[in-house]
Amino acid sequence: VSAALLEERSFKMLGAKITRRAVLQFRAAVLTFLAFMMLHVGRKGFSNAKTEMQDDWGLSTKLLGLLDASFMFSYALGMVLLSQLGDRMDLKLFMTFGMAMSAGTVVLFGCANSLHISTG
Repeated sequence: VSAALLEERSFKMLGAKITRRAVLQFRAAVLTFLAFMMLHVGRKGFSNAKTEMQDDWGLSTKLLGLLDASFMFSYALGMVLLSQLGDRMDLKLFMTFGMAMSAGTVVLFGCANSLHISTG
């Protein structure tokens, strides 16, 4: 859709002229904020579940620390490698694929109990 076409369509709201382009930009900003917020919330799951994992599965504090450190190391390494990949790819495709993979991983973690995936 051309910029000229987006600018032609407009409506008045509270006395101000709002273009279709402005509405689409606002919608994109809100959706991006929500996506990043949910991505951040998804990363916090392991930290919140460590105490329950220790109680239910009898994991030691040392093992949980090693799991946490390995997660953070792989996260940091992934950030470096994926930033290089993101610079070379189409940003929309990269972000869509990355967020979909992250969401899928969070769903799988949530279904682990129902799928009988455990350490014991």
